[in-house]
Amino acid sequence: MILQINGYNNPSFIYEDIQQLNVRFKDAKIRLIGLNEVEGKNKLRRLTKIGESSSMQPPDDFKEYSVIPTTEDLMATEKQFIRPAIVDAPYKSVDDYLDIQLRLLREDFIFPLRASIQKYIDLKSQKKVLRSKIDDMRLYFGVKFIDYNVLQGTHTIRIANDRLKKIAWENSKRLLHGSLLCLSKDDFKTFLLATLAKRDPELLAKEGAIDIRLENVTNFKSHMTGSFILAESSVYFEVYRNFLRVLKQIRDDNLPMKELVLGKEVEEDLPLYLRTLKEISYTYYDLSMFSTRDSMSAALLKDVDVLKLDQVLIPENLGLDLSQFQALKAALTQKLAIIHGPPGTGKTFIGLKALEVLLVNKEL
Repeated sequence: MILQINGYNNPSFIYEDIQQLNVRFKDAKIRLIGLNEVEGKNKLRRLTKIGESSSMQPPDDFKEYSVIPTTEDLMATEKQFIRPAIVDAPYKSVDDYLDIQLRLLREDFIFPLRASIQKYIDLKSQKKVLRSKIDDMRLYFGVKFIDYNVLQGTHTIRIANDRLKKIAWENSKRLLHGSLLCLSKDDFKTFLLATLAKRDPELLAKEGAIDIRLENVTNFKSHMTGSFILAESSVYFEVYRNFLRVLKQIRDDNLPMKELVLGKEVEEDLPLYLRTLKEISYTYYDLSMFSTRDSMSAALLKDVDVLKLDQVLIPENLGLDLSQFQALKAALTQKLAIIHGPPGTGKTFIGLKALEVLLVNKEL
């Protein structure tokens, strides 16, 4: 069947017209994507000052920064100072590395909430309809304090929202333990910061009640009355919190694998246990734990030179695919190996197997 388009009944003309339309559509789509990217970058630049060079001097001491964001952090209108991570040269010092990483991590979880709060304020001033989700922030209205646990140091709040009863809280990623929360009575002119301390799915569905821990609040009793808006950040704060706590504890003398982390060249990339074995020309490991019905027999895997793993074995000998095989060799033969990949690709499996190999061969 031949379709007639724009008066044409010649298939070649129709095909050429469709091809031209496809080209124009793709061009328009690319331009639209480009505009969206530019708009997103401009939005980021308005609130974040990305250092043109990693060598720029910080305006203040990163060690003074709190892990919990402050009101000033979230209400800042001036550009924030951050520098890009260094990937093609070594860091000048441990403090330089920590300063860059800590500022990047803080801005990574603060920026989405800051931008969402600002958008809420803008929408409110324009008298536009406020929905329960604004960009990276979910809103809960009619929130009240109902109890205080002296022993736990937590407050119980109730969210007055009938729609909460319809949510399957057992599987929901909303209001998770450790989530960062903002409570405000005056449309975020001022607010309290809190983290979610306890979440009972049954109680949440039935009464809308959760336990929170107010952060950096001394006179909490003055905040116990009235109705609040509760804002929940879509960025899971608990992960950042633990990383930032560790970064703030690191010093020049306790950073693990300092030379490698800072990107400085090292003469020998082998871990100490292999370096010692290499000196006596014995880098043979027992890999019999990889023996399965479909792989090589345990007897043939008893003595394998791990430094020549990819020369004496193929992935199938260990029941692995190529990427898993390469990850295993890296984990066993390098000082630092970072294994990454999407879910289900075997990251945990390879990590456990690498540890098993080291434990089985610890007497070497």
